Amino acid sequence: INSDEAVLMTVSNLNNVPSTSYPLQITAASSTEVKNLEVTLNVTNPTFNELILTSPSNQTSAFSIKDNLTWQLDNNAASYRVELSRDIDFSGTIVSEVVTTNAFSILSLEGNETYYWRVKPINSCGEGTFSDVFSFTTIAPYCISNFNDEAGGSEHITNITFNTINNVSGNDTTDGYEDFTAFNTCVKRGDTHTISVTANADGVRDHIYVFIDWNRDLIFDKLTERYDLGNIFGDISTSSLDITVPVDAVFGSTRMRIVLEYFDNNNPNGDGACDTDHQHEWGETEDYTIIVGDKTAGTVNTETVDLTMFPNPTDGAIVLNLNNTNNNDVSVELFDLRGRLVDKRSFTKTGASFTRNIIFNEVKPGLYFVQIINGEIRTRRKLIFK
Repeated sequence: INSDEAVLMTVSNLNNVPSTSYPLQITAASSTEVKNLEVTLNVTNPTFNELILTSPSNQTSAFSIKDNLTWQLDNNAASYRVELSRDIDFSGTIVSEVVTTNAFSILSLEGNETYYWRVKPINSCGEGTFSDVFSFTTIAPYCISNFNDEAGGSEHITNITFNTINNVSGNDTTDGYEDFTAFNTCVKRGDTHTISVTANADGVRDHIYVFIDWNRDLIFDKLTERYDLGNIFGDISTSSLDITVPVDAVFGSTRMRIVLEYFDNNNPNGDGACDTDHQHEWGETEDYTIIVGDKTAGTVNTETVDLTMFPNPTDGAIVLNLNNTNNNDVSVELFDLRGRLVDKRSFTKTGASFTRNIIFNEVKPGLYFVQIINGEIRTRRKLIFK
């Protein structure tokens, strides 16, 4: 037997054999030696059974944006096309991707949004039909953290400094919560920055925690995303700690939360970022935005990016063209002049030539900024709504 020679083997009489994978052992013999080879025979046909979606079940609420979509395995399928949309008729498809397993990991979903999804099987003989359409609603973005007794109290945060954020704030006497998510700073994986929190303990004792949602699952994890800045006493004090951006932090915009809470010897402060964690209702919470980039990422000159966007001014609909040679995921974010996120669209595995028709609904007339994130490249364009 000459190992350099190709041998053609024909397997027949397979008309009624069920579609699946079969292990075969092939034995070849000559007058001087015997060789064995194990191979797999995949039997397929162009007729598919109905594909059944399994998770999340239809109309699931509070679905985690980090969970997978799953469906029943079809032995007749070599791959599957997964489609995800905000529209039940899939007129605005967010994801249309072929995978080889019966599970799909979703990226860049928004909180408290309803999505529709469907899957169809594929093999070398052809394609099946799409499954029934299922919907799910994602978990609400971030828990509430109010301090109800602060209407009459004075324990509060006075300054937050982190990288380029340096925000001086007053005492919120309404509900002990201040939304500063319009304040943002860009950080890179692996870099270390000092977080400094200055607060007024009003003559008593307070504890300070910082939370950063590095994996962008809309939940502040107490083990991996919490930083303990310790206790402060008396009047105005500052507490600082070095924070290193995890090397696996998810790219894009995420939330940083600072929680200041009263404590005493017999009643310690809470250990989490939510209302349900509070042990006292004296304190204050402030939220900020952190934008995570890659260690090698730099600032992109917006005039040199191969990108076109028209018409401008617009009545809400634009055409976006982008040279995406690295086949990166693309996010399109719309901000108002105060830096507040108005709308966001995410596209995965977009191909080298990215062209999308995007409609921004119910946007008031005025000047806005469109931010396009192409892998580690970030650029902004002005956009006027008329």
